[in-house]
Amino acid sequence: MSATTFPSSLTVTPDGAYTVIGYNGGLITVFSNTSGKLIPGFSGGSGTVQSLAASTDGRFLLSGASDQTVRLWEMRTGKNLLSIFHSNDNEWVAWTPEGFFDASENGSKYIGYHINRGKNNAADYISVAQVYDLFYRPDLVQKKIAGESLQQYADRIDIKHVIKSGLPPRVAILSPDRNKKSKARDVTLRYRLCDQGGGIGKAQIRINGITIGASQNGRALKRKNAAGKVSSCREYDRLLSLQPGNNRISLSAYNRNGDIESPATSVTLAYKGKQKRPDLHVLAIAVDRYRDGDLRLKYSRKDADAIVSALGNGGKKLFGQVHRYTLYDDEVRKQQISNIFDKVSKNARPEDVFVLYVAGHGVTSKDDGNYYYLPVNFRYTSDAAITKQAISNDFFQQNLAKVPAQKSLVLLDTCNSGAFSNIRTRGIEEKTAISRLVKSTGRATIMASSRDQVALEGHKDHGVFTWSLLEGMKGNAYGGDNKLTINELADYVEETLPELTYSKYGYEQVPQRVLQGMNFPLALR
Repeated sequence: MSATTFPSSLTVTPDGAYTVIGYNGGLITVFSNTSGKLIPGFSGGSGTVQSLAASTDGRFLLSGASDQTVRLWEMRTGKNLLSIFHSNDNEWVAWTPEGFFDASENGSKYIGYHINRGKNNAADYISVAQVYDLFYRPDLVQKKIAGESLQQYADRIDIKHVIKSGLPPRVAILSPDRNKKSKARDVTLRYRLCDQGGGIGKAQIRINGITIGASQNGRALKRKNAAGKVSSCREYDRLLSLQPGNNRISLSAYNRNGDIESPATSVTLAYKGKQKRPDLHVLAIAVDRYRDGDLRLKYSRKDADAIVSALGNGGKKLFGQVHRYTLYDDEVRKQQISNIFDKVSKNARPEDVFVLYVAGHGVTSKDDGNYYYLPVNFRYTSDAAITKQAISNDFFQQNLAKVPAQKSLVLLDTCNSGAFSNIRTRGIEEKTAISRLVKSTGRATIMASSRDQVALEGHKDHGVFTWSLLEGMKGNAYGGDNKLTINELADYVEETLPELTYSKYGYEQVPQRVLQGMNFPLALR
């Protein structure tokens, strides 16, 4: 302890076993009052420790510092369990020593990793937002707070190893120019990716937040060679369709391993095309009759039919045409799903509205935190079968990216079988999965996952989540303008579903929603 170190806070545990002193510079010392020895650890902060509080059982210590961090410590070992940063603009981020984090909408930009490049070289910086796909795990943050070890997850994904995989490419949009007006609906996006040591992986293109291009290693994008010279930079073209109004086109790219995403760059184009009456495209995918008899359900197909009908009827006055697409039971396989998305992509326009309804079995993987939908031929042999056979987050991203409609809603009404999940942590696992799905697709999503009993018994000949949706569409969720928006529908389901499941089954099924700030009408009466 140096001469410039001074105490700034003090506490004694309720049982009198420990005396804790906080100092400037983030230092904390803990003395055992029984042995008189100093407990090692309690390092990692930088600001003056202004407050200290011990848990009633003396197992944990909470410290608050002038650098706007709150840290949770294990008293016996001095190990840091969790750190939280709260910004002046009310954003926040919480992270574990293993690198897993949870955050508010924009909170992940506040922390990251400095990568030293040697003497006289500026350090590189990677924010945790750039490793979102691997380390955004609210479910693991909760496990850490509950005292569970995250070593098995850290063994699979080591942040130090990820950083060593190399920086993502540097991205630049070459044309069109920023903040221009376009007379044409279709424009060519030309962009450059420059290897910064980690190789060039998937490029991701979004229009107004909706992912409309996710190419792997440049495939499906035209490469431009610079006079035949070998270069660390590559240039690509992509034809984009705009909708009337402002179109914010953003671009990011991953390193070769797909571990680290670059910061996004963007341009905004104003297209002054005529506002056309939009069409509605409804795609319903549902499985009742799984090949594995233990997985068979009762209401998936009936629910899908009812949703397609309700949206079609409600949309008659609002949309020019209503296009219906369905895949049921034995049709629900990866190739058939990809094919029907191709069909939707040929018919849909940027100004149209697209709704995807999915029913059947859905699983949130406790290993990678992603959502998986089980196709009709899925057979459970082990947890590894889920990631190998089921329809993944990446699959949904690639296929939803085919659909140009920028006003989109995804409804996931799936049964998370008790064979695949831990009931105690299901809610936070669903939050993790839906957030990751929406981040990759940009599509507004409402998700509810039923227990086995609820899925089989249902409510009034429907699954409980779909019944709540249908009741809302009948008129119960409409606002005063006789239009039903996705926010109004989500609000109604959020209020109705927990009450219904608690009164009938004794537990609250809470839907998860991430609407990405979007709100648009689905029906008009």
